[in-house]
Amino acid sequence: MITLLAGRGACSPLAATAYPVGPASFSAVYQGDANFPASTSSTQTLTVLRAASSTSLTTTPVSAIYGSEQSSTLSVTVSPQYAGIPGGTVTLTAGATTLCTLTLAGGTASCTLAPPSCRSASYTVFASYGGDTNFSRAWASPPSPSPKRPPPPR
Repeated sequence: MITLLAGRGACSPLAATAYPVGPASFSAVYQGDANFPASTSSTQTLTVLRAASSTSLTTTPVSAIYGSEQSSTLSVTVSPQYAGIPGGTVTLTAGATTLCTLTLAGGTASCTLAPPSCRSASYTVFASYGGDTNFSRAWASPPSPSPKRPPPPR
């Protein structure tokens, strides 16, 4: 409710996170008083758009020795443009190979790759966030895990 003073009043709108993505309609209703009749304004529409997001991907460790039992952990974080917590899934790929599909919890997720699944080479891993109701799609590529050749025997 807004109290009018000299026929004017204002309010601070709620944050955009208070409304779902899509159009929201507003109108003002004056209930009238002893001097003026009740009236209703025309409807105004505010369109809430999906917020941008950014995706970051880290690899721990960045390299591993081929044939060792060391695994690599790929961690992904999806950060919102303003507020909120992105949900949905992130798919991690290396070339045409899907390494894992992760469900975000609190905007983050991770998976572990066992060394036998990697041959001695350098890999470029991409994270693809599909977006959700409130956040747009985003992509990321980290420094990639590189299996190292074992040192020569001594």
